[in-house]
Amino acid sequence: MDNSTADHEYRILVDDYPDTNWADWFSQATFDHSDDGKTLLKVHIPDQPALLGLLIKLNNLGLEFIQITRD
Repeated sequence: MDNSTADHEYRILVDDYPDTNWADWFSQATFDHSDDGKTLLKVHIPDQPALLGLLIKLNNLGLEFIQITRD
């Protein structure tokens, strides 16, 4: 089984809108805000430590994870 994350795009759906002041933290990500108060982040992640770091940052912002998928 290949657990590599190289060159994979992740889609992370969170409840709420991250404050725009945090945009520098997510310079590689795109944000799609929906009318129902959710945000879909799309970001390329080079490896598992980078993914974990991003998830920790989102968690520290108090955002609730709804779904995480890898394309």
